[in-house]
Amino acid sequence: RSARGYYNNPVAASYTVTNALINPAVGFAQVGGTVTVEAGSFDQSVNVNKSVTMKGAFAGTTGFDPARSGSGETLIAPASGSAFTLASSNAVVDGFTATIASGIAVGPGGANRDDMQFINNRVINIASGVGIRFEPGEGTPASGLRVVGNMFSNIKGSGVNGSAIQLYKGTRNAVVSNNHIDSAQAYAIQVNGGNGSVLNTTITGNVLSDSLALGTANAIIATNADGMWIRDNTVSGASTGVYFSDKVSNLDVLCNSIDAINRGISTSNIFGNFPNTGIRIFDNAVLGGAVADISNGQTQQLVVGSNWYGGTPPLVTGSNVYVADALSTTPIGQAACGVNLPAAIVAYAGTPQNSGVNTAFAATLDARVVDALGGAVIGQSVSFAAPGAGASATLGTTTGTTNYNGVVSTSATANNLAGSYAVTASSGSLSPDASFALTNDPIIGTVTWDALSFVFDGNTHVATAHITQEPATTCTVTPAFGPNVGSYSVTATCNGTSYAASGTNTASITPASATLTLSNLTQAFDGSPKPATVTSAPSGVLFSVTYNGNPVAPSAIGTYAVVATITDSNYSGPQASAVLHIVAADAPDLGISITDNRQFVQFGKLLTYTIVVNNPGNTSMTGATVTSNLPITLLNASPSWQCVQVSPGATCTTSGTGNLSDTAVNIPAGGGVVYLFNAWVKDDASLPTDVISTTATVSAPGDGNSANDSATDSTQAVLLRDGFEVGGDGAEDVNAVAIPDQAGTLSVDNLQMLDLSAAWSSDGRILELARISGGNGETIRIQTLRTSGHLLVRLLGSSEISAWTTINAGTAQLAVGLADQAVLLVGGADDLQVAINAMSAQIWTSASAQ
Repeated sequence: RSARGYYNNPVAASYTVTNALINPAVGFAQVGGTVTVEAGSFDQSVNVNKSVTMKGAFAGTTGFDPARSGSGETLIAPASGSAFTLASSNAVVDGFTATIASGIAVGPGGANRDDMQFINNRVINIASGVGIRFEPGEGTPASGLRVVGNMFSNIKGSGVNGSAIQLYKGTRNAVVSNNHIDSAQAYAIQVNGGNGSVLNTTITGNVLSDSLALGTANAIIATNADGMWIRDNTVSGASTGVYFSDKVSNLDVLCNSIDAINRGISTSNIFGNFPNTGIRIFDNAVLGGAVADISNGQTQQLVVGSNWYGGTPPLVTGSNVYVADALSTTPIGQAACGVNLPAAIVAYAGTPQNSGVNTAFAATLDARVVDALGGAVIGQSVSFAAPGAGASATLGTTTGTTNYNGVVSTSATANNLAGSYAVTASSGSLSPDASFALTNDPIIGTVTWDALSFVFDGNTHVATAHITQEPATTCTVTPAFGPNVGSYSVTATCNGTSYAASGTNTASITPASATLTLSNLTQAFDGSPKPATVTSAPSGVLFSVTYNGNPVAPSAIGTYAVVATITDSNYSGPQASAVLHIVAADAPDLGISITDNRQFVQFGKLLTYTIVVNNPGNTSMTGATVTSNLPITLLNASPSWQCVQVSPGATCTTSGTGNLSDTAVNIPAGGGVVYLFNAWVKDDASLPTDVISTTATVSAPGDGNSANDSATDSTQAVLLRDGFEVGGDGAEDVNAVAIPDQAGTLSVDNLQMLDLSAAWSSDGRILELARISGGNGETIRIQTLRTSGHLLVRLLGSSEISAWTTINAGTAQLAVGLADQAVLLVGGADDLQVAINAMSAQIWTSASAQ
């Protein structure tokens, strides 16, 4: 075929151009169809003004493929002008190498320039110029330019030169993808609408570097552009990774790896600070910016989403710039990179927190909506909710929209109830809700201690306390203490509705009361120790025992003073004392005592002696004699004496007159009898003594111990001591009790009941139970005496004394009345009466000791 034939053929076809036809091949681009140009060097410009597909030697192989080392290329290298002029829609240039000394290596031309493709080419070694410039003009815009799979390298120059790819005004829907741009001195990719606009540009998957160290100023630059998609690009060695200035709108910068020398992402004002809108920068790896990772040189605000900055906080310069929290790991290569959709809502700040009741929490509650990589999601609606009952908080706001950092905040003020609870934040269907742990701290109150002292009972105890300001609140008091007597430190921890308190104190366990009882006090000699029997109530109380002061139990025949003392620290009580008799085998031991229960007596008054005879021996005694002769200071009274048998098996003469002498006394072992011996004190100041000494004795054959066979009572007779202050017949001892304070009337048909409770509780003393006054001035007293477990009662007149009669055990009352000019006492073992000259009388009742 001849070259001339190609020129004359107006129909698109496929042509192969060899090196021999180098000059005619320039015109083939005007023909259309597919033109394949074999390897070789062509020194003229190619004007592609038809819908032709130009294929070089490496068509279909990217310009940066390792196979393209420089040999075997189809080289377009004109001495001047452009290597290629793209002047027709649907034109394709694939697999060439282009180089020029200066100017624009690939430039636009023609009226129809839609859907042009510059793919798989190499544009290299331009001393001062541009790799490819596309500027169809605002009046004649062009759409669909694809610059894909090319290598741009060593492109120098300044100003409008030194750029690999320039997309200027009138460019629409251009795609710059999968190119390697190495060492473009000014810009790797420049998008600049100038006084027009560039719309809908996609820049993806490009590798932008500066291995020749030409000092690339900006890897990607955008000005006056709308709808830019910058994604998955890798930048290294450039001074600035991504730069944009005025009138940029709807810019998405995401999933790029930017390792710039000075600034990762930067802005400035060039054309008078025209506002930018719709800027979205997130999910990038921004590394190595020595001056700034993010730099805002504009006066308007710059909002930057979540990016990764190599694991350190971003370096940010400029004012009015808002940078969301950094991602925790690089997003590059992750499936969710660039997907900024809500994935979770989390508690960002303000948890946990404490605040006093009715007090605002110091920090706001910040909820954050994040995407799958943990990056901020802007503009999401969030709702806050606090518990409707119990401890809770009042929220400053319950709804809001997330800010640049994906955060919505609300304030919170604790209500008046102490306690811990959660405030939640929700957003759409995200689950689970964010939760803020809040605690309303109670007011510090004081502790009131309710029980600190306990009596020993063998158990451990717990002290009790409450909050003073909230009495119904029970405190927890630790530790439990005891069971033994002592002092213990305790701590109260109190948590109330609005108050809390704590405090320490000393709790105590005090000794319990205990008594000791001595028994087994008469034992027969056999050479072995004879300890008394000590019984404690309660049982188990520790004690010590001494015998005449010696802790060792005696064994010899004799009498020993026994004292039992409580030694148990958990108990307290009186000593118990008694006399231990160690007697010969089968030997009785009679003992006697006498008392009139008073220290002083007036002349002319009646004395009643209580004489007790007992047998502490170990065998019964029969035929004993009891005697007591009246001293010169006393006169016989009628009846003179009376015997009361106070134990089973004991016998004695019931009564007698004159001196006491009873020779028919029989007392079993451990038993006894009581004699009540009445006598008048002589009213005679000339007596040789005013000390009344009366002695009683007991004797019997075989008595094993004579030391206790005699006893004497002494009482001081007084003339002037009237005893008015204590009532009674005067001269009582200091323990006497004032007499009657309750009055009543006795008559023949009116009985008066007397209460015996006080008499039963008194032991060893004569009590005046009542006093009866007749109309003629006579006075009769009703007296009781409790001795050896028996209660006795008698009537005592001015000149007449009744016998003592026994009151049945447990009897609580006696009846007294008038009958036949006498006072009659009914209710004892025997009825008693003494004469009184009256048909009615006054009675005063009491329980006075006489």
